[in-house]
Amino acid sequence: MATLRHIAVLTFLFFFGLCDTADAVGPFEVYLVKDIYPGPEGSGPFGTLTGVEVLGDFAYFSAYTDSTGIELWKSDGTEAGTTLVRDISLGTGSSIFPGQSKRFKSVDSVIFFAATDGVNGVELWTSDGTAAGTLMVKDINPLGDSNPSHLTDVGGLLFFAADDGDHSGELWKSDGTSAGTMMVRDINVNGGSGASWLTSVGGVLYFAAFDGIHGTELWRSDGTDGGTIMLKDIVVGSGSSAPSYLVDVNGVVFFRAGTVGDKELWKSDGMDAGTECVKDIIPGPGSGNPEFLRAVNGLLLFTATDGLDGTELWRSDGTEAGTVMVKDVYTGSMSSSPRSLTVVGDELYL
Repeated sequence: MATLRHIAVLTFLFFFGLCDTADAVGPFEVYLVKDIYPGPEGSGPFGTLTGVEVLGDFAYFSAYTDSTGIELWKSDGTEAGTTLVRDISLGTGSSIFPGQSKRFKSVDSVIFFAATDGVNGVELWTSDGTAAGTLMVKDINPLGDSNPSHLTDVGGLLFFAADDGDHSGELWKSDGTSAGTMMVRDINVNGGSGASWLTSVGGVLYFAAFDGIHGTELWRSDGTDGGTIMLKDIVVGSGSSAPSYLVDVNGVVFFRAGTVGDKELWKSDGMDAGTECVKDIIPGPGSGNPEFLRAVNGLLLFTATDGLDGTELWRSDGTEAGTVMVKDVYTGSMSSSPRSLTVVGDELYL
């Protein structure tokens, strides 16, 4: 039987129709775990949109039925062990909505997620896998939706972006209690900072944010107001380098950044001086456009184009010389356009 990790990967692959045999992802049995929504229609399970998160012996995800709407489910890989955790928004109303960024995250012994009970807006919830232990953490925005997103575990503490009605898209943290759920810093005092791409690197949070002065740049946080700082003004002044696709590779954060039309591969060790362009894949004007950055066996794998070979799979060891195309899958100037890059153990599937 496939492990829970492979169940999550298989959910991803089958949801997008990327594989139809067990051989596509390894020598694991592929089978229908449970027909959650009996009949020809699907239950979703919306896992690839709101997240499939493994905690202990269960994978957590959202799924739809006529009687409950979209709610929180869990599965141990068996039909009997695939059950509704709680009908949070009672009746046919849905508590969980697809299409939001990183809506499920396991931290220690609980799952954090964004949901609405139909009375309060979309707020931060937590679950230990039982109905009684599935509770709203805090009504962050009493007048509307706080829309928690980009949920990220950093050393056993949850970081996320939220809107409390006065501060839009700012950085928050939570220890799972109402009292321990608070805004870390009001980064843009005149509007929302749009905190995004939250990523844990060596026990420190890295993310992209806009302070209203420097544009959207790379930030880091230790969970305190004073320890939440911009690392480097990559595009000097009010312009934005718009860091994205942040990923941890051996304690170094790699990301895409640059001006509009000239996005290249960058890395940072957490210091201004150590935040630098790894390689100008298309020298001068033009964008190598690195995307879908993944850490695999101590290396960075990603997609990019050098302007000659189309968009293909690349790798980097963090040096300019060690940043090269893995293979020109579609030979010549056309693109093979790798997508849905998924790490399983020490291998990458795409």
